[in-house]
Amino acid sequence: MTLLLSQWMMHPLHFAGGALLIAAPIIIHLLNKRRFQVVEWAAMNFLLEAEQFNRRRIQLEEWLLLALRCLLVLLVGLLVSRPFLPSSVAQGLFAGTRSERIVLLDDSPSMAAKDGGTSPFETAQARLVSLVKQLAERGSGDSLTLILTSRPSWPLLTDRPLNAQTVAAVIADLEGLQVSDARCRWDRACSEARALLERDADKLNRVVYLVTDLRRSDWISEVSSKAANAPPEAKVDAMLEAVRTLSTQTAGCFVVDVGSAAVANLAVSEISAEDKLLLAGTSSRFNVTVRNYGPQTLRDVPVKFSVGGALPIAATIESIAAGGTATGPFSYALPPSADDELPPEPIELKAEVATGSATDALTADNVGYFAARVKAGVPVLVVDGDPSSEYGQAESFYLQRALTPPGAIESGIQTEVVSDSEFELKSLAAYQVVYVCNVYRLSEPRLASLRTWVESGGGLVVFPSGQIDERAYNESLFANGSGLLPRQLLNVAGDESAQSFVGFKVQQADHPAVRVFQGEAAALLEAAKVFRWWKLDEPIEAAKSGTVVMRLTDADRTPVLIERAFGKGRVAQFSIAADADWSDWPREASYVIVLQELTRFLAQSARDTSGLQVGETLRQPIDLNEYRAEAVITNPRGESVTRQAVLNDAQWSVPFDDTQYRGFYRVTLTKPDGRKVPELFAANLHSADSDLNRVDRNVLESAWKGAAVKVVGGDDLLSLSADGGKGELWFWVLVVLMAVLFAEQFFAWNLGRSR
Repeated sequence: MTLLLSQWMMHPLHFAGGALLIAAPIIIHLLNKRRFQVVEWAAMNFLLEAEQFNRRRIQLEEWLLLALRCLLVLLVGLLVSRPFLPSSVAQGLFAGTRSERIVLLDDSPSMAAKDGGTSPFETAQARLVSLVKQLAERGSGDSLTLILTSRPSWPLLTDRPLNAQTVAAVIADLEGLQVSDARCRWDRACSEARALLERDADKLNRVVYLVTDLRRSDWISEVSSKAANAPPEAKVDAMLEAVRTLSTQTAGCFVVDVGSAAVANLAVSEISAEDKLLLAGTSSRFNVTVRNYGPQTLRDVPVKFSVGGALPIAATIESIAAGGTATGPFSYALPPSADDELPPEPIELKAEVATGSATDALTADNVGYFAARVKAGVPVLVVDGDPSSEYGQAESFYLQRALTPPGAIESGIQTEVVSDSEFELKSLAAYQVVYVCNVYRLSEPRLASLRTWVESGGGLVVFPSGQIDERAYNESLFANGSGLLPRQLLNVAGDESAQSFVGFKVQQADHPAVRVFQGEAAALLEAAKVFRWWKLDEPIEAAKSGTVVMRLTDADRTPVLIERAFGKGRVAQFSIAADADWSDWPREASYVIVLQELTRFLAQSARDTSGLQVGETLRQPIDLNEYRAEAVITNPRGESVTRQAVLNDAQWSVPFDDTQYRGFYRVTLTKPDGRKVPELFAANLHSADSDLNRVDRNVLESAWKGAAVKVVGGDDLLSLSADGGKGELWFWVLVVLMAVLFAEQFFAWNLGRSR
């Protein structure tokens, strides 16, 4: 019953309550009849016989009065239930009914693409201004709500009345709008619009306009477009389903097409460094990738490469095929570090491409940004599980000197040694490679943070030796193949007296750690003597548990170095100790070469967090032992805010969500002594915004078949018919209620006077 009444009333339960209250006048009437005690009196019989002929008339009058009072209660319940009639039932009866016009305006970068000197955004502005003027002139009391897809949570206008007093201000707001750098997400915009509708559910006649250029990347996600073999029900994209759901809550839902068929566009799609490890004082090579989204091959495309405020370096890309990419190389000598106590300053790199408007409809994506985070050296943390104050006896003694040899020539690796107890509280954010050497065991919190750090791009090297807890390593670090270690530890093998030994044999000659030991150079590595080692499990599917880089020459050909990817990072596992207790390798030159090459290789896999897409969350890792728990973030427009560090996945970081502009974001960290350390992030447009191909309107109409969604051109938005419009009846119910009230009062007065 409630479902049936909801098709005609805003609050059907209120009407039901009013219907139940009809019993009140009836109960009062029955109680009034029982107020007096009937006493038989012979003399009254004569009077009753005299009144007998009037009894039927009096009963009829009382029933009519009771009916009027019951009707009054019912009408009050009907009034508060806010009844309405669909426009299909009362066509033209409520033509002046007030409507709220809700506009979801696509202000993504593609809306600025020029075609014939006009962009879709300019077309949208003109049509919305025309709609506002017409509504204000009509004087129907309509209002406007404007939601931009770049910031759907903050409507620009909310239920703003449109009349002669407000129309000028509303038009000024519309004409002042500009295209944003944020990607259009219709699912998010529709979700926010639905939340707005639910907050003010009492309102009728809401008409929604989704103003868009119908670019395919905005409506069909990449996953959906590739699912060619998926069943039809699986191809319904989240964007399309969001519009369908929104349409069920409105009187009309229109997708207004303001786009054009122009698709030619050129964009800087990427700036990348050939060497991910940018070291101060070295020359680095950068590649600028340009993509041609147009239908024809472009030749002699000019590209400019700028570093900071210096004059740009110009180059020309000879040819870019239709739909293809081409790369232009640029070299730049990174300046040496100016302060040995502070990290080098990050450098702003920018690439720009420019062609004619006929082959490049969108200019916003002609510039790419790259934040060059320069390091004084590869930051490496060595965890010594067996430290010693005696010369040459510490587990990390040879390892530290191999990574950072003494002398005038620097290795480019910065090594810090800590004990296993210090390691438990150490933040890993500042390091690219971590060596764990003969550590007895790791605590669960430390293991969890180490795993997260490796998955995010860190490089881990594990050297086991005699004092480790074999069971703890296998249960927590190996974890049945799902942990950090590629292989399970079995037992220690070899000659404890060091009388017999085995050597090394390269298994994967092209691996960066051993690549130099080919041909005659192999003798340098094979000269090492290994006396003791950990035997490792050899699984049947060994390929899935890492790459064996080197093996021992024992009878079992035990792996001595296994390396594999883990998330975005990498893990290297040795089966020998890092010191000279189990081998003489630390005294050989090959020890220095292998570990330095391995360190650089692992550092290359470290995740570069400086590159963002507009709208992504910026996260600056922060070590609270070295910096204050706050950072100042300056956006590309020069606006600065202060943010506090938060703990996330066992790591402290400073998050910043408001990356709404393309360009450079500078994060300033502060040392305890007040010294400032800058970090740099670069936010670029999403690559999907550069693809100006349009979605087929037939695809949209097919996806919305059966839904109250119309795809229109929208030359005159006011003329669009909202079939789901409703006209409220509260005024007429109130008129009838007042009439019945006066009738009941007059009838009751008249009856009382006549009696």
